Amino acid sequence: MNKLLLARVLMAVAVPFFAQASVAVTARQNDFEGELSRIQATRAQQETQYQKEEAICYGKFAVTDCLHAVRARRRESFELLRKQEVALRQAQRQFKAAQQLERLKEKSAEDRSAQNAANRLEAMQAQKAREERLEIASQKARTQLQQTSNVSQDRKKTHYQGRSEADRAQERKQFQEKQDQAREQRAKREKTRLEKSGTKAKPLPPAP
Repeated sequence: MNKLLLARVLMAVAVPFFAQASVAVTARQNDFEGELSRIQATRAQQETQYQKEEAICYGKFAVTDCLHAVRARRRESFELLRKQEVALRQAQRQFKAAQQLERLKEKSAEDRSAQNAANRLEAMQAQKAREERLEIASQKARTQLQQTSNVSQDRKKTHYQGRSEADRAQERKQFQEKQDQAREQRAKREKTRLEKSGTKAKPLPPAP
């Protein structure tokens, strides 16, 4: 599986997951807001009810005792709602803090992933640059070697072509003289050997 296909598969898996996670977070936030709205609505309803009960108390003989009883129930009921609201808001703050921490972790992971990708790209570019430098150096060496070989061949060719006919004739003469000297030396050695052995020397064949 190539990298492009793998990335597409991961995206196909990750998108529904993050979508579901986002829906879950939104639902939880809605739950908090719904509960807080319910508490506020309950408090408003109870306040209206207690106001009605207080109004009834003013029509009774024991007004004070009636008001005290209504207000005691009101304090108890409102205290219960307040505790519920405090606990709910604390849970909401903890949830938001957890979400913030999760976002920071995700961002940190994304930053590390981006940094790793940047490091891999930089390493690939550095490797490519090294290979290009080696190729350029190798090409220069081959070119220099070829140029040196061409110069050497040109020098040899120039040296050979620059020799005059007189030089070549002189070389041929020197070669012939060396051949004659070698032949004479062989004849002398042969004559000396025959004289020592008492055998008459045979004449040498004529020079070519």
